[in-house]
Amino acid sequence: MSSLPLAATTPGYRHSVHVAAPAERVLEALTTLTGVRAWWSPVVAGSLDPGGEFHVGFVGLDETITLFVLARHDATVDWLVRRHTSAPEWAGSRISLALDADAGGTLLRVQHVGVPPDLVAPGWEHFLDSIRGWVENGVGRPYPWDREGALDLALQYHRAWTAGRFEDAAALLVEELETEVPLNTYASRAEWVSALTRFGSQIDRVEMVSALGGATEAVLVYDMHSTSFGVLRIAEHFTVSARMITMIRHIHDTFPLR
Repeated sequence: MSSLPLAATTPGYRHSVHVAAPAERVLEALTTLTGVRAWWSPVVAGSLDPGGEFHVGFVGLDETITLFVLARHDATVDWLVRRHTSAPEWAGSRISLALDADAGGTLLRVQHVGVPPDLVAPGWEHFLDSIRGWVENGVGRPYPWDREGALDLALQYHRAWTAGRFEDAAALLVEELETEVPLNTYASRAEWVSALTRFGSQIDRVEMVSALGGATEAVLVYDMHSTSFGVLRIAEHFTVSARMITMIRHIHDTFPLR
């Protein structure tokens, strides 16, 4: 539990996400400069040790957040916001990040107390997913991210299915989805999602190699590990329109599957 006295009646934002990784790995994302830079912003400096102070800047913005580290334990991290140059309402607010064992991984809970929830909810929802992406696949979405770009959407899809959230992945696909993959053909989105669910359930882990993208296209290169076929490297090409994935193309060696 958090070391802060966060009463249920205290105004603030609360949310949680499941991360398919041990708590130690999640804690690394919250307590090291490398970790925080990977999911929040590459412009982070200072100390993340208890009693230390660190600063978060944002590329292209004249904005800085200064935070004081109140406490850090094996399962909690507590920060006090000293100053936010663009949102003075943040000053004096407290952020508690707590880790609990969860089936197959870790439940990461955030409580941002002392600010209106609607002020911070959009940012936290993005950055919690960014933490999950960096911990699970090695690819976070720190600021600046392209909200409208194909890469952002492709990474959301990738993180959803690799975490077993197949319904979330399906929601990002158009009904008239086109697919081009070795060995099999799929006539509809439903057939693709059914195959993805069966195949994805056999995967032990996925390691991202590269992620590239523009306005309407993106390419992810990753290694899939499975006891069934060993390691399979896949290049996955996405075409995006109106914030939906319209086509998925796979390039990989079929020998391990055959």
